[in-house]
Amino acid sequence: MIVLHEHPLSIVEQVGFKTFVNNLQPLFKIPSHGTVRNDVMKLYMEQKKRPMDLLDSNEGRVAITVDMWTVDKQKKSYMMVFAHFVDDSWRLQHRLLRFEHISFPHTTDAFVENLMNVLSNWNLHNKLSTLTVDNCCVDDGVVDSIVRKLDIEQLLLGGSIFHMHCFAHILNLIIKDGLDVIGQRLKAISDSCDFWSSTPQRIEQFEEAAQQLCINSTKKLCYVKTQWNSTYIMLETALIYKDIFNHLKTCEAQYKTMPSDEDWENAKIISEKLKILFTATELLLEKKYTTANHYFARICEIRLALSNWLLDSNPIIANMASRVMEKFQIYWSKIYGVMGIATILDPRFKRVLLEYYYEKFYPVGHESEVKKVVDLCRQLFREYKTRALKQEVVGCSEAMTDFDLFVERRKRQKVISTAELDHYLSQDLAPLTQNFSVLTWWMTNGYKFPTLQKIARDIYAIPVSTFSSKLAFSTGGQIISPRRHKLHPELIEALACTQNWLRAEFEDLGEHNPFEMYHVDEDEDEDED
Repeated sequence: MIVLHEHPLSIVEQVGFKTFVNNLQPLFKIPSHGTVRNDVMKLYMEQKKRPMDLLDSNEGRVAITVDMWTVDKQKKSYMMVFAHFVDDSWRLQHRLLRFEHISFPHTTDAFVENLMNVLSNWNLHNKLSTLTVDNCCVDDGVVDSIVRKLDIEQLLLGGSIFHMHCFAHILNLIIKDGLDVIGQRLKAISDSCDFWSSTPQRIEQFEEAAQQLCINSTKKLCYVKTQWNSTYIMLETALIYKDIFNHLKTCEAQYKTMPSDEDWENAKIISEKLKILFTATELLLEKKYTTANHYFARICEIRLALSNWLLDSNPIIANMASRVMEKFQIYWSKIYGVMGIATILDPRFKRVLLEYYYEKFYPVGHESEVKKVVDLCRQLFREYKTRALKQEVVGCSEAMTDFDLFVERRKRQKVISTAELDHYLSQDLAPLTQNFSVLTWWMTNGYKFPTLQKIARDIYAIPVSTFSSKLAFSTGGQIISPRRHKLHPELIEALACTQNWLRAEFEDLGEHNPFEMYHVDEDEDEDED
């Protein structure tokens, strides 16, 4: 209970809890704080065997996400390592492998060593599909160092698709970079929002002015400079309260950053553009986990929006788009392969969705761009087929002579074709039903396409963003809350990992997420009071 619902370990010493337990069973002996700490470590070791056995027995590949978690109170950083895979029942699974304290400084060698230790301890070296990382703390050089320590022949397509750049982080960086170009045009509005949200007294004064002007919005002024979407939210909210800023300039002598009419016009234009990106990313990140086929269309819509902005008659928008598009193209070149394959393996879309968007991206030569993705899919198909045939040869080699093996290899080399893939692509598209599950479709239809089924199982386990892992672990702030920030890092890791594993058991049994069932937002408590 303490692990699952993030109660403090000292709950066993609280009078209210002791009274509650005593009323249930007077004979029950409540353990001490120290005993609870030892029991948490014991439970951690007992529970760890279950995800280890699950990963060992799982036939599909495993995708890894790595992200850093910094705790302000402690000034410490923790490395979260998640494993993502599709189990034998075709359910998307996620397990927290490590929640490890990382000492400063965060060197490349230390990061690589820590991650390789995780892969070794969980016996995942030869089962990896991709590594999705937080691009703020891990660069291409780090991933290259990891690849060099792995068996390149065991990686998909020779490791060319091993590094998945985190969509959420990349989008934040490139759009923030674009906003820096036009930052001065928004400065008066951002400074005004900072001014009127800086103290409780000013917040109260602002809210009173909103009531006087009969503005019924409940949105709060806010601005987080490190996140591009907070810029959009700031502009959207400021535009609602536009009249209040003008009203308050006569009431507060210290307020000297009143936006001009031109500032408000620029804010309106930029807000309308950012809304397109904001809506697209919200749809992508609204779920804790989703298969890779859901991302392609949304990212294509973002690219289309950027292309249209380049042609905008307003130089502000065109300049911003130029800066953003340049970096977006770099990201696109690195992830289009996996996303394209995931789209082809979606029976509702196959190559048709590629053709739809690529005609818009490449008015001339779109056929060759679609062919690149299809050819990549063929290459991956042949790789899976070759591995399967090699395993068959190894399985029967003991009963065969050298000549028999030679003949068998020659024969099998000739049958490695993509007829199965061609047959799949030639069939009609599946209907666009509302509750369609691509995993369920491949589970029930995979017998027609056995090699493609194996590919689909591995591709659809790949997360395009580490953001999903953070959402699933949104309780990290509670596990390392002020009341727990003095706990030993090993105990913190035990609490984090064991909670993740216990939740997974509830979900596998068809239960609701226990955290979602019982967690009560503090703001809701205050409202009820």
